[in-house]
Amino acid sequence: MPEVCKLIKDIPNEVLEASSKLNYTSGYLVSLGFNKPDIMKKLWFYIYDKEISASRVYSPSIKSADNAPKGCSSLQAEIYFNKGEKFNKTDNEVLEQTIVDLIKIGIFNREDLIVKDIRSEKYANVIFDHHIYSNRKIVLDYLDDNNVISVGRFGEWDYLWSDQSMLSGRNGALKLLKNVR
Repeated sequence: MPEVCKLIKDIPNEVLEASSKLNYTSGYLVSLGFNKPDIMKKLWFYIYDKEISASRVYSPSIKSADNAPKGCSSLQAEIYFNKGEKFNKTDNEVLEQTIVDLIKIGIFNREDLIVKDIRSEKYANVIFDHHIYSNRKIVLDYLDDNNVISVGRFGEWDYLWSDQSMLSGRNGALKLLKNVR
């Protein structure tokens, strides 16, 4: 929503301001692949330790055997920070620190690691603060009044799972088709 609002010419100041107040986390997704099939024992777990930057670890290979080659396994570590905050580390330093942290808490041994990757996302999760509902309503009402169909987690500015985001897109497409006819 904030990005779309920045693109709209002559958008009312109230709407632009409301969109800029929508809060979110940014984040890193560290993906690791291993030469063993059973690195992770659980589908996911959370880490509640201020000394470790990853807050959630998930295993795609437990979810589906198709998410890693035969005899291998995978995990993804999620690292979040508030919008506007920056890590004082490069992406590669965040990647390496995440590996060191996960080794330290006993998830794997370095010699088991065969693939590593890091990606960053400006928009990771919607934050539900005290003003989300009023700011979101101002923006969505304006977009709707101007025939802009806004879909997905960051289009509806809501905590939507993947399937809910897909349905949001489907509903937006159906709304568009209805308006075209």
